[in-house]
Amino acid sequence: MVDKDLDDEQSLVVGGKRGGRFFNTDDRLLVIVPHSDDEAFGCGGMIARALAEGCRVKVLLATVGQVEFYHKGVVTEETRVDEFKRSMKTLGVTEYDILFPGKESFLDTIPQKEMIKAFDDQMEYMKSTMVFIPYPSAHQDHRAVFEAGFAACRPSADMTYRRVVAVYEYPYVVHAWQEVHGGGLYIDIEDYIDRKIEALKCHESQIRRENHLFSPETLRMWAEMRGREGGLKYAEYFRILRMVV
Repeated sequence: MVDKDLDDEQSLVVGGKRGGRFFNTDDRLLVIVPHSDDEAFGCGGMIARALAEGCRVKVLLATVGQVEFYHKGVVTEETRVDEFKRSMKTLGVTEYDILFPGKESFLDTIPQKEMIKAFDDQMEYMKSTMVFIPYPSAHQDHRAVFEAGFAACRPSADMTYRRVVAVYEYPYVVHAWQEVHGGGLYIDIEDYIDRKIEALKCHESQIRRENHLFSPETLRMWAEMRGREGGLKYAEYFRILRMVV
């Protein structure tokens, strides 16, 4: 086995129609998301594809809670949970947990040690071969989950089964001051772009107007842009923090 660290300029392109294979049927993916909707924005296509290729996928939602939005007013925790469950059903995910209910926008008040331990426990329970964590953005919850996830994915002689640790993006990476270094990974989601968008639409309280970053139209354009970068029709883009081949 070779521990492979890709330079920032290097990228992998994984395309079903191009013959590339990234997932194995015995892979166990843990996708850690700060909020309900991040799974659709960041890696809904990858999740659907991994499940279709026989992988086990668990989505770990860090928090969900009542929030007041300028475009929608007050959205209750119950509404957000219901939207999340419908998104999971749309993507085909049957395994998911919510770690810290009621802490939306307050994850930075949870001791890092507690959050790292929670992630550690989930990874150990699953023996996850792939872990996906969010890109740190301007939102404090995203930074808290990234930092705890990064720490939880530290190299260890006891984690020989883990072969990929990667960061997924979402639209507000355009307003992120912290750059994540690592090689690029483009995953072909042409066959799953519609399901990704349908999963986003399950989060009705989060949908914005067409020209907003948080809209189904923007999500499709973003996947098309990433696809063109990788020579694909639609793709999702990840930063590889660690890969063992």
